[in-house]
Amino acid sequence: MEEQSQNITIDPSVLNERSNAYSSLTDINGIDVFTNRYEAQVKEYNENVQKEFMDLKNQVFFKQIDNEDSQYEEIKTQLFLNTQGQILKEEVQNEILTNGLTVPVMGIMTIIFMLFMVSYFGKKQSRKKLDAVDDFIYE
Repeated sequence: MEEQSQNITIDPSVLNERSNAYSSLTDINGIDVFTNRYEAQVKEYNENVQKEFMDLKNQVFFKQIDNEDSQYEEIKTQLFLNTQGQILKEEVQNEILTNGLTVPVMGIMTIIFMLFMVSYFGKKQSRKKLDAVDDFIYE
């Protein structure tokens, strides 16, 4: 491997040679980015997008004066043709959940449980330390 790396020759004259091969992606794909025609297309596209946005905004927020009034009235009459009363489902409420004390009580219980666990493991570790001291053999 070392013999191969010693046989590599670097020719710096290649760096000085300039070729006429220009490989810009925009030129290869035929896209003229910095031309007046391209700028005009971009401007036209932006104007179309703005016009479509304004048309959509007008359709949503402004009432059409033409024949849509009759369609609106027809839909409104069909909506209110049903004379049956609306039956509401009775809500089932659980007193424990609606009391408002369950979340704080559960939080307090969790904190108390965690304190007991910390004290239990602390006592267990102190017992291990005492046992380690008591197990020492004096010679």
